[in-house]
Amino acid sequence: MQFSERRTMEPLYRDGLFYDAMNAEVTRDLDFYLEEAALAGSPILELACGTGRLAIPIAAAGLDIVGVDLSESMLARARQKNAQLQLHQADCKTLDLERKFKLVILAFNSLLLFHTRAELEAVLGTVKRHLAPGGMFILDIFNPNLRLLTRGPQDLRLAFEFQDPRGSGPVQVMETSRYDAQTQINHISWSFCLNGQPEPVQETLQMRCYFPQEIDALLHYNGFLIQNKYGDFQRTSFSADAPAQIFRCTPSS
Repeated sequence: MQFSERRTMEPLYRDGLFYDAMNAEVTRDLDFYLEEAALAGSPILELACGTGRLAIPIAAAGLDIVGVDLSESMLARARQKNAQLQLHQADCKTLDLERKFKLVILAFNSLLLFHTRAELEAVLGTVKRHLAPGGMFILDIFNPNLRLLTRGPQDLRLAFEFQDPRGSGPVQVMETSRYDAQTQINHISWSFCLNGQPEPVQETLQMRCYFPQEIDALLHYNGFLIQNKYGDFQRTSFSADAPAQIFRCTPSS
């Protein structure tokens, strides 16, 4: 396993091919976003679009969508899959495309990569700057699970398995985590066990946890009205034990 980029971003977003292999089974949100995109109509903006997992099928449905991501490797992988996709390499905190969109998407826990209130507010400012009057902002993040967050760092477990896209066979990913209650950041350590390598490849991921009342308030005080809050992609109303927090928001001013 080799990452093609070395930048100030999470290691797991530095290699688009490897990222796609890791997330090949993730389809739970696709129908939801396709339906929302069709309802909103063109144009659509996806922030932190990655390798185009959502943007490509939305474009295939005949909708005008623009994808933005910081990682050149992720965008290069998206271009390999669809050379016609409209893509921009940019920081979501400072982006200004000087155009408006009927729908802005921030999917697949991407907001959790922004760890401070200032970073979150910068991203929400980008969303408002790009929303057309009456436009919709859709955001999904996980609902923090206290049982998982309170695991000890010695609690090693199998997180998932997948096939190495470069042909070395199955990859097992073992996980430990350490939750910092002061910063609300979960420090996740993954050990990638590949055939032919004597030692696992170690990578880390830091994800900020936003609790239900907290994220509701942050959206409110940054100028968004929550039209719907779901607990899953079947549009079940949010509840305490829901796996996700999925928001449909409009600007309040």
